[in-house]
Amino acid sequence: MAWEQSAWSLTEGDIAAFSRSLDRPLPAAFIDHYLLVSNGGWFPDGVESPLGVHGFHPITYGSLSIERLIEDMGLRQRGEVPFAYDAGGNQFLLVLATGQVDRWFVDGGRREPTGLSIAEFLDQCRADLAPAAAHRPSEQELADAVVAATRTAVTELFQRYPTHRFYYLSLITTGEVHPPCLSAWSHEALHAVGDDPDLRWSYADSPFNLFGAQHFAKVRRLCEGRGADTDAEADLRLRAMESAMSRLDREGLFGRGAARDGVVVNVEVMPPDFTNTERALRLNPPQALTGWLAEAAADPD
Repeated sequence: MAWEQSAWSLTEGDIAAFSRSLDRPLPAAFIDHYLLVSNGGWFPDGVESPLGVHGFHPITYGSLSIERLIEDMGLRQRGEVPFAYDAGGNQFLLVLATGQVDRWFVDGGRREPTGLSIAEFLDQCRADLAPAAAHRPSEQELADAVVAATRTAVTELFQRYPTHRFYYLSLITTGEVHPPCLSAWSHEALHAVGDDPDLRWSYADSPFNLFGAQHFAKVRRLCEGRGADTDAEADLRLRAMESAMSRLDREGLFGRGAARDGVVVNVEVMPPDFTNTERALRLNPPQALTGWLAEAAADPD
């Protein structure tokens, strides 16, 4: 299960801008939650949190963002972030000076500490949301989850940046084949950094790196449910990711005809190895790969 009605996915730039607006650093656990899990949203019907949390406020996007609440509640100078709320409208505040979470009551402004750090608080919320695994997820279940997550993330990317012409869309994972994240480049984004050829295929330098990471929550849970850090498991996960990208390509998500010929789609292991090239050759029409093969492809071992 996942949080419902979450706002637009955040980029690392969105998080950095929010932190600058507070003039204080944000705890890593808070950043990871909002960047990788969910930008706001509430618990699904039938799921109750022992902490009393009903939902989370979004950063930047949505009708009632954290930034607006900070101003409305006069919290900027106090270094407190109203990030969650209960069914009665009482607020949970992240106290930036200590990293602890307090509860603020609408009736009279009374407050009390929860006794939890932000990391402990968020861990408990995620534990409340996650059902117990009934079985070890199959390769097909994992591929289906990657399809759904990638489709949602890419669709959101295209909707949020309708004037951008994307030429690179890739699922990025590690040598251990941890759950993937999406990275992308558009001609407009590359032009904004001076058309630097060293950045053209750099997933880590992309302003869209980790875009839509919250949509991959189910993929992460399925990977955790499979366990087994072995070569066979790594191969299975890569097959599932490649299968997912191939299915989405057949759907037309990455374009058709001439439009598709201008997009490189891939599943990439970082640090890069020759299997990235092999997957690129299987996933793309030859016309799409001319530049990537010359500039980014790894050589055979």
